[in-house]
Amino acid sequence: MPAIVKLQLSLEVLAEAITSLDLTEKRQLQKLIEQQIFADEKALYTEDAQT
Repeated sequence: MPAIVKLQLSLEVLAEAITSLDLTEKRQLQKLIEQQIFADEKALYTEDAQT
């Protein structure tokens, strides 16, 4: 199981880090972000449906 690291950084620093990635890494990041958005939207929809 991969290690989980939580840290806080500014959006500007995050953008700089993303800029430094190659295209393959950016696509991997995009896939992860889309999965998280989908999961969060699904959870929100489920919460709204229960109220």
